[in-house]
Amino acid sequence: MKTLNYASYGKEQLKKAFSTSLTEGLTTSQVTAYQKKYGRNSIEEHETPWWSLLIRQYNTPFAYLLLSAAGISFFLHDLVNALTISGIVFLNGLLSFYQEYKAEQALKLIQEHLIMKATVIRDGKTVVVDNKELVPGDIVILQTGDYVPADIVLFEGSLQVNESILTGESMPSKKNGIPQDPAPQDVYQALNTCFLATIVVGGNARGVVVAIGSKTMLGEISHLTIKTVQYSGFQERTTRLSKFILSVVVITIICIVTFHLLAKGSKTDIVQLLLFAMALTLGLTPEALPTVITFALSRGALQLVKHNVVVKRLSAIEDLGAITVLCTDKTGTLTENNLSVNAVYEVKQGTVLPFMLLASKKEGSLDPFDNALLKAASADLHNESRQYSLIKEIPFNPDLRRNSMLISKNDESMLVTRGAFESIEKLSLPFENRDQINQWIVHQAEQGNRVLAVAYKKSPPTDALDEEKDFTFVGLTAFYDPIKSTTHDALTKASELGITIKMVTGDSKEVASAVARQIGLEDTIITGPEFRDLSPEEKRKAVHTYTLFARIIPQQKFEIVNLLKKGNVVGFIGDGINDAPALKAAHVGLVVEGASNVAKDAAEIVLLNPSLAVIIRGIEIGRNIFSNTMKYILAVTASTFGNCISLALASVWLDFLPLLPMQILLVNLLSDMPMIAIAADSVDQDKIKKPQNYDLRSLAFSAGVLALTSSFFDFVTFSFFYRQGPEVLRTNWFIESILTELVLIYSVRTAGVFYKAQRPSWILLSISTLAALTAITIPSTRWGKTLFKFVKPEWHSLGIIAVIVVCYFIASEIVKLLFYKVQEVLMKKRIPNP
Repeated sequence: MKTLNYASYGKEQLKKAFSTSLTEGLTTSQVTAYQKKYGRNSIEEHETPWWSLLIRQYNTPFAYLLLSAAGISFFLHDLVNALTISGIVFLNGLLSFYQEYKAEQALKLIQEHLIMKATVIRDGKTVVVDNKELVPGDIVILQTGDYVPADIVLFEGSLQVNESILTGESMPSKKNGIPQDPAPQDVYQALNTCFLATIVVGGNARGVVVAIGSKTMLGEISHLTIKTVQYSGFQERTTRLSKFILSVVVITIICIVTFHLLAKGSKTDIVQLLLFAMALTLGLTPEALPTVITFALSRGALQLVKHNVVVKRLSAIEDLGAITVLCTDKTGTLTENNLSVNAVYEVKQGTVLPFMLLASKKEGSLDPFDNALLKAASADLHNESRQYSLIKEIPFNPDLRRNSMLISKNDESMLVTRGAFESIEKLSLPFENRDQINQWIVHQAEQGNRVLAVAYKKSPPTDALDEEKDFTFVGLTAFYDPIKSTTHDALTKASELGITIKMVTGDSKEVASAVARQIGLEDTIITGPEFRDLSPEEKRKAVHTYTLFARIIPQQKFEIVNLLKKGNVVGFIGDGINDAPALKAAHVGLVVEGASNVAKDAAEIVLLNPSLAVIIRGIEIGRNIFSNTMKYILAVTASTFGNCISLALASVWLDFLPLLPMQILLVNLLSDMPMIAIAADSVDQDKIKKPQNYDLRSLAFSAGVLALTSSFFDFVTFSFFYRQGPEVLRTNWFIESILTELVLIYSVRTAGVFYKAQRPSWILLSISTLAALTAITIPSTRWGKTLFKFVKPEWHSLGIIAVIVVCYFIASEIVKLLFYKVQEVLMKKRIPNP
């Protein structure tokens, strides 16, 4: 039976349900029996063995693809390449293992919140026990400053409880011992139930433990957090790409072998053919992709470190750039989570703050109103308030909606009461300007401020406590949780980047709406109870229709994120345990300064600087990385597929191999150097201003068109040199292959005309220049001639190659521009303008 169901139970029902006594508590024998029946008051751990996490990192298509490439290199006696590829796979696997192992620690962090003591009644005696020893049916005494040690239904007294750990709302909730019929549907409606790990900030009460450990509300949240396995967009895209390349590799080997056997029959040298086919397929494998991505992500992480941003999972930076929907809590994220006195309404000038201060707890208060008033008061006011002695504190009463302080000075006593205006008004003597006061209160509510009233009366201590009437109304104080200075600009910038902002908060509808207006968010709002009552189809529509989600419980945050993930890349910003499931479910989880350890462990990015501007900078960095990764993939697939097509066809026609296996591997090695440098390249602004889509079909088509262009110019090179003998053809084809791959980088690095693009990075320029010079000079060296069977190229041959490369670059530009133009036209037809 769930906690909330017990909220409708009266005293007799609670006694009967747990065979307990409300005055004597459980007996020692009952406690022993219940501990065997229900277990300890702790959340079960469901850790995955470390060795299972480690194996999982290498059980991916891309790991298989790279390990196959390493095996081929080893078979071709290219030990350096084999070890390099194997090292890349091993190190990337270890990094991923470390990140997943850290995620498994989230549950252990939740356990830290459960190390508490509880005051209980057992065998008719009041004792203090470790909360882990609690069992359902225990009678618990709660008072100001206590952590709630389990889920407890109250049957006596009243409390103020800070439930921000569950709801995200900083304002205390009011609790009493009155049964609720019908039972509440969520945390916000639970008026007689206290939940594990929440904090009592006022009052005292007694209650019956109804749920412990994993059966509590906090236990349900921890279950969602730990059981949510979120694969990043980066992982999903890499998996799709590796499967695509793997299928192309297999088809390539089959086609090459089949065509040779059909064309040459028994004349085929099977051993040389297999070596040639394996070298070609190795050339198709983008073994530098992990290096490119890791280099780009590491550079991005270093840039974010300068803004005090900790990146726990490197690939989250790229995912950050793909965000289309950003969900953010209000308290502590958009606002400072720091109440301050914003305005006062005084019947007599200079009286409200002194009396508000007299009604506040001076030291060790957990009440945000008390803390705001203590900060607002001047030194003189503090000195004046210290002249009063506290006779008795009357804690906040949720039913009466006020608290009081009976104080004395110079043998004269005074009762000061503070609370909701409606409550204070009933106690007060008649006063003027009620319409004006009501208008003031409405105005403050529209600004998102909370209002408290204060009144006092002078009388003997005994009379003051017996009759709470005939108070003198003093005035009102409005409390404001300020918007962070960077919030408006940051969210405006996010909107410019094509990101939809959703406020998902535990705060009230009125406050959420007021904050939204202040920061410029669209004021379309739905509350948690309203969302709960929707059908599944209505919920799917609601997450896209509404911008503000108020009074949302943790499970609903989790549900909203999962619904938004269908068709979107979702980022979620949070700060408390209540946010942990949604943080882990989102594609990118971000937490701000001061977040709970559980929230930090569930997130991938921690913002030590509370400014939301760093999130926008992170999004720009992520889009930069995504753009450069796509440049690499397009350039490497177009060039290698083109070379593969031309070499495969030429090998069928010629009586000799157009390139030897070792020469193919050298082409692959030299072209990888500048390809890796793409990670440090600059990016056009139009690639940053909108989320980029990873469309494998479009990528394959564009790479295929450019590959055919590359193959065409390969055959032009072939037509010039094939009559001059195998060594001359291979040498010049080798040089042309590398140079065409290098110039292709400068074409595909922008969707527009190459000279209008951002200037290439100096790293890309220098490394590509070095690779070009190496390709031209290697055939003339002694080891180039002996090891790779090259011959020294003639000057006129180099001139022919230069003309071919220039023509190829111009043709690639034309093909690229036509492709993007056709794609733009098709997109407009697919998505008509509204």
